[in-house]
Amino acid sequence: MIRGQHLIMPVVALSSFHCVECLEPHRLKSSKEHLQDAGDPAKPKLVRRLDVSIVRYRNIVEQSSTPDICSLLTRQWSKAVCSGQTKGILGRLPSSIRLRDGTLREEATPAAEQAADRRKDGIRPVAAEIHCDVDAKFCDARIEALPGLLAEWTVWKDERTGTTASEMADRQGIAIVEFVRRAIGPVEDATLLQAE
Repeated sequence: MIRGQHLIMPVVALSSFHCVECLEPHRLKSSKEHLQDAGDPAKPKLVRRLDVSIVRYRNIVEQSSTPDICSLLTRQWSKAVCSGQTKGILGRLPSSIRLRDGTLREEATPAAEQAADRRKDGIRPVAAEIHCDVDAKFCDARIEALPGLLAEWTVWKDERTGTTASEMADRQGIAIVEFVRRAIGPVEDATLLQAE
C-alpha cells in the first residue's frame, strides 16, 4: 500500500527480485516471511515506493531453478507479460516504472515545483510531466496515477521512430494510469487485456 492505495502485483514484477540468485529457492525462503506479510490483504504492507518491471518474466526465471513462473501467476495482466503477450495498453508501458508516495520530497527543479503547485491547487495533470537536463539523452517523466500516487519512468527521443521524449511520455503516461487503475488495484479489470 502506498498513500492509502492498495496495489497488488506478483513478486516477480518487483525490480528488486530481477536477478537469477534472487529467485533461487534458498533466497526466496529467506524473503518468505517478509513477502507473506505483504500478501495479507487485511494487513497490507505500507511502503513509500515500488519499482515495477514490465518485462517477460519467463526470461528471468528460465535461468533459475524456479518452476514455470507463468503458471503460478494469478493476475491476467501478469500472465500476459510473462508469456510476452503484450499488446494494447500493456504494449505501451515502459519496461520499468517507479510508483511512489506523492508527498515524498521532490527534487527542487522548476518542473517539479510547477507540478507541486498544480497538485496543491487541486489540478491533476492529464498528461505526463517531463524534465530533461540540458544535453541529456534521457528525461524523467511522471504522472499522478491515483490520488497521492506518482508514477515515474524514463523517456527519450526515439531516433528509430522519430518519437520525441514528450510524445513518448504522453503515450506511456496514459498507459501507466490505465495499468495502475485497472490492473494492480484490489480488483483486476478483465477487459484491460483487450483495451487499446
